[in-house]
Amino acid sequence: MNGIAVTFSAANRTDMYWLDSEFAMHHKSGDATDWNISWDDLGGTFTSVPAAVAAQPLSPHPHQLDVFGLGLDYAMYHKTFDGTNWTPQWENLGGIFISAPGAIERQTGRIDLFGVGLDYAMYHRFGQGGRWPRGWERLGGTFSSTASIVSFDPTRLDVFARGADFTLRHRYLVGSTWSSDWQNLGGSLASPPVAVSWGPNRLDVFAVGTDGGLWHRWWDGELWSDWEGLGGSLTATPSAVTWGPNRLDVFALGTDATIYHYWWDADSWRGRESFRGTVAFTAGPTGISPAPNWIDVVAPGTDNNIYYKVWNGAVWQPVLWNLTGTGHMKLPTRYRLSVDHVHVTTTRSPDADTDTAQAAIAAGNWAIQTKTQAIGDIGGLSNPKEAQLNLLHFEPIAVELCEAVLFNYLIVNNGHADQKDIDAALVKAGTSLTSDSVSAISKDLGAGIGAIIGVEVAGGLIAPVIGSLLGSLVDFLLGNLGGIVFADCDGLVAAEQIALTGRDLHLKTANGPLSVTTTHPGTDSPTGCGTSQYEVTWSIKRV
Repeated sequence: MNGIAVTFSAANRTDMYWLDSEFAMHHKSGDATDWNISWDDLGGTFTSVPAAVAAQPLSPHPHQLDVFGLGLDYAMYHKTFDGTNWTPQWENLGGIFISAPGAIERQTGRIDLFGVGLDYAMYHRFGQGGRWPRGWERLGGTFSSTASIVSFDPTRLDVFARGADFTLRHRYLVGSTWSSDWQNLGGSLASPPVAVSWGPNRLDVFAVGTDGGLWHRWWDGELWSDWEGLGGSLTATPSAVTWGPNRLDVFALGTDATIYHYWWDADSWRGRESFRGTVAFTAGPTGISPAPNWIDVVAPGTDNNIYYKVWNGAVWQPVLWNLTGTGHMKLPTRYRLSVDHVHVTTTRSPDADTDTAQAAIAAGNWAIQTKTQAIGDIGGLSNPKEAQLNLLHFEPIAVELCEAVLFNYLIVNNGHADQKDIDAALVKAGTSLTSDSVSAISKDLGAGIGAIIGVEVAGGLIAPVIGSLLGSLVDFLLGNLGGIVFADCDGLVAAEQIALTGRDLHLKTANGPLSVTTTHPGTDSPTGCGTSQYEVTWSIKRV
């Protein structure tokens, strides 16, 4: 997720937009020597990161700025700076959307605006001179990311987005005519795509793949290249800029919270250059090239401040500037998901169960993350009946409104097997459940099903969206736990999967953390063993 929108205006200044801790919009203008030209509180309350455009040099309104975001009602809102003042109110452009806006302004002064609707299709609207003459135009397709738009000719737009099946999709507009349908350019994208053009008939598209590496595909005016992998271990949407023919610069966030720089210089890729320093970053950077051989890069730190770095044509400015002070930046769709507490009403074993818990999470098409925790002896007469599961949490997890998140946990009673074998078997089972579910949800969303009612796994079994899996899925889960030996009263005592669209997740946490306690009825157990009953509490909150 790129949480900061950046533009370069005809007034030769850089403008950036972000949301504060209350999700109100802020704006700041500056240049490499002074970042206090203008600092504005634009108000509103938003559910998406902003998109912004600045007037092009030949525009009829050369000092105009326009910024867009989704409101609390998920409609698209718009505000304009005319060179002197911002419009006092946010203009409601209508619609109900589940992606951040995508926007571009052409030299004629026309703004083209895109968003993914509740049906996961792409929608388009255009405006000029402060007027929006038509309503939203449905462009079809099914998508799981916002749009990236580029124009290498005043009469043409090229639009890219990640499909519901995580492939790269492309459609273009020439004059007033759209290409016949969305072109499938393949790949398996974890991040939304970002597109740039260094000149006529040239398109370059970048995205992070499911392997965590940076991937690139380009159009040379006649043919699309194959995907090329540029490596890395990345965790967020990259940013790509160009300052002229045969020059590309790409910035991305690594798993080590460091920003990395890749660049193409005439005939080959160079880098990866690390911007390692004293600052750790928490979301994807945003780059912009306001002039040949000049690049501005901004990114949010883990301290919620915004940091800035500049390439001045010869060297990278050695110091990261803190542009916002303390606590001025927050992303609207990031969460902490955790398994918090387990309570045993009845054990499987005659006295105490010896338990291990595991949790797994997948957001969109990003790699599955897993964690395990040994609980030890619990329940019965001589041991505590409850335990805090302080290790089974994931944060920050970014979930776009048009993505889905899958979060599950498993708890087994097994006091006989080696702990490493138990951990490995639980990770295998949780990963298998999550992987099956990601594929099923992707298929459903691609078919235009806008809500997750149940999740099909294991070739036809249906897992509830929220609730115990100790029913029809027991055999599937036990089959995936085949790496450990069950003896005596060992067995599966709790299992649940939480499956939510990004919009449902956002709605369910609107008034504070979501906390749920699920009761897990016991499965069949050998003679002499009890029918267990466990209660597990999990929670989700915005961070």
